[in-house]
Amino acid sequence: MKIIDYFKDERQEHWRAQIAQYEWRAAKFLAQLLAEGTFHDTLGKSTLYLLTDGDTLASFVTLAERDCIDAPEYTPWIGFVHTAPEYRGRRCAGQLIDHAVNVAGQHGAEQVYICTDHVGLYEKYGFTYLENRVSIYGEDSRVYVRKPDFRIAELTEAMLPQVFDFERRLSEEEPGYYRWTEEADYQDKVRASFHDGRFANALTLVAVAEGGEIVGRIDASLIPTHFDGSVKCYLDWICVLKSWRHRGVAQALMAVLRRELAGRGIDTLVGLIAANEEAQRFYRSMQGAIIRDEGIWIDC
Repeated sequence: MKIIDYFKDERQEHWRAQIAQYEWRAAKFLAQLLAEGTFHDTLGKSTLYLLTDGDTLASFVTLAERDCIDAPEYTPWIGFVHTAPEYRGRRCAGQLIDHAVNVAGQHGAEQVYICTDHVGLYEKYGFTYLENRVSIYGEDSRVYVRKPDFRIAELTEAMLPQVFDFERRLSEEEPGYYRWTEEADYQDKVRASFHDGRFANALTLVAVAEGGEIVGRIDASLIPTHFDGSVKCYLDWICVLKSWRHRGVAQALMAVLRRELAGRGIDTLVGLIAANEEAQRFYRSMQGAIIRDEGIWIDC
């Protein structure tokens, strides 16, 4: 199954028709907002995530600036959580909720909210009860809150102790691969690079978990290459701790990197394909990625 952003997909009418077929009142309201083009007017800055199984819609959720609770201090919100009956019991909604919460973290959200009249449902998705609020419909609703599992940040000198610990753990997980971390003066060289200009031509992003632990990293060269009428730069490295893989960390690092590069006028990110199958599956799953021999070209 695959998670897609409704507003970035070419088959919006196809997915909207499946949302509209459910008897759940909120699903029909959502389909109406999409059909009328009033989705963003109603929910503010927002998007709709779909979990698809081929041509079939298995589950969907929204990540939105507003919901049915009039509380500007609470944002963003998970909403319209629904899973098709034949897909229930397979943690479909959980996958989408995890994805949406971590996307919110990529954009700087420290907490994500959900309102419901259910008790004991969203606790299993990592939410904690916050308080009761009256909705815009005059109904009493329970408000829950959850922190993103991690946030994406640009590497700073203050983060270096956590980076060195991250690299040490990588070398323990894959012995012999990260031998350069064992150089006696390696850490001194990295610290010096923040002051001698060597970092000026690179962009390093890290995934930071609660407590400041770094669990993933991505590096790109910012020296642009003009070729075929476009501006390119190079992906140097991306890696995630084994205990944090399959939790959206690599996808989040890549998404934020592409957004940052696009804002700097870079059209394409070019890199080499690692030999292991897990890395190859990751690159092939990205929208806008083209595999060429042993290299990958990714639209920014």
